[in-house]
Amino acid sequence: MSLKDLFRFFVDKSFSEIKENQDCETRSAAASESINDKQQVASEPDINRQPTVSILHSWKKGNGFFAPGVAIFVENGKGLLREAYTNEITEYCYGNLMFGDKTLFQLQGGEYYCPTCEKIVKSGYNLEQTKEFSFDAINSEDSDFEAVVEQMKPLLGLLKSDYYFLWDTELYPTDGNGNLFWDFPNEDIPMTGSCVYYRGACEWGLLTPHFTIATQPKAKFNKERAEYYRDKPGARAIAYYMDGNLTALLDGHHKAMAAAMEHRKVRAVVISRCSYTVWQDVNKKKEKFLIANDARFNFSEPWIDERKIESVHVATKKVIRLEPVTTNDETEFDFDTKKLAYEYPTVSECASIDYFDEINDELIDAYLRGEFVNDTYKCQNLIEALGAIKSPRLFEVIDHCLYKEFDKDLLYFAAEQIEKQMERGNNLGQDNLQDYLIEYMTKVENEYPELGKKIFEML
Repeated sequence: MSLKDLFRFFVDKSFSEIKENQDCETRSAAASESINDKQQVASEPDINRQPTVSILHSWKKGNGFFAPGVAIFVENGKGLLREAYTNEITEYCYGNLMFGDKTLFQLQGGEYYCPTCEKIVKSGYNLEQTKEFSFDAINSEDSDFEAVVEQMKPLLGLLKSDYYFLWDTELYPTDGNGNLFWDFPNEDIPMTGSCVYYRGACEWGLLTPHFTIATQPKAKFNKERAEYYRDKPGARAIAYYMDGNLTALLDGHHKAMAAAMEHRKVRAVVISRCSYTVWQDVNKKKEKFLIANDARFNFSEPWIDERKIESVHVATKKVIRLEPVTTNDETEFDFDTKKLAYEYPTVSECASIDYFDEINDELIDAYLRGEFVNDTYKCQNLIEALGAIKSPRLFEVIDHCLYKEFDKDLLYFAAEQIEKQMERGNNLGQDNLQDYLIEYMTKVENEYPELGKKIFEML
């Protein structure tokens, strides 16, 4: 059965047959200043009505939006594709993405669900379809995004009744930590990117979806299908935003693999469930907001209906017990997945890219003119970001840094970035990069012996 047929099967199936799965978990009502914060509440759909998905608002990239997107409301959603969180204090907490009674994706934390704490990440590898969700609009590079959303409505009807933001974006087909999306190791260690990234110097990253992890078993990989999509960069995958910079890949695993083979991003529709919170300004005036990722809308927006929000956040009767995912998919690919993953930025590098509204020649020229003086942090972010995007002007910036800057930490950081690029096989456009490093080492080894030693080790 294709994924399209699977979605339609569940949408058309009578609610009485799936009610036990649909009404599995709860999300408690707002506590103190928050109407909803990662706790589970579900409203019981009207069993005599089919899901209704309404497109309420749209926006373009810019002005605080990392990508174009739309806001939707799912009414009478089936709740088969849903988030589920533990709601009692235990030694561990679990944040699950469920499909029916199967765990697709799990975040494991300690005691309570902390938004700024790195979590153990597990893929359930439980999505068993082989074919992609394939319609004309979703596979077309030139399709209007609202047309894409219209064709996705069978899938969207499987969500819980709620507000969602849908983003027309691109994802790196890795976990942001050197693993290909379909070869994620399910290790029992907290993972960078599983929460908002801490850059240092009291600076936090953005909640932008950058990376994705497979939910389909590796045994489902079909090389011919991946080859088919290699020359189709406009074909979209579908992912669900989990936390930090991570998404769970729901559909389009072969599209993502094709993108990795071509060393490009995979185009994707990312589904983000909205939260509802109350903020207080300096004058102690309270305002309610609809939020997801780093986007927010005031409840005063005409398309936001507070009565609907209240209706989908009433407590249900049944709570499921969430168990930890402990299994792993040991299937091996016949090619080097690490080599493919190494082509892409890490979580740290993406945070440096996100630091700037736009990385262009004007920004680089401003640095070269000395406009970043005494701002080591900004200089480091620029150098790391240029390396991540493989800018042809990276060497120009590093050369300026090494010979014009005096901050020891910044000089050492620039040398580390050269080393990182060399490991990736990038000689920064310099045929004589080794001679350049030898000359620089002899210049600084007396004044900065640790830096000289670092460059010697690189050589």
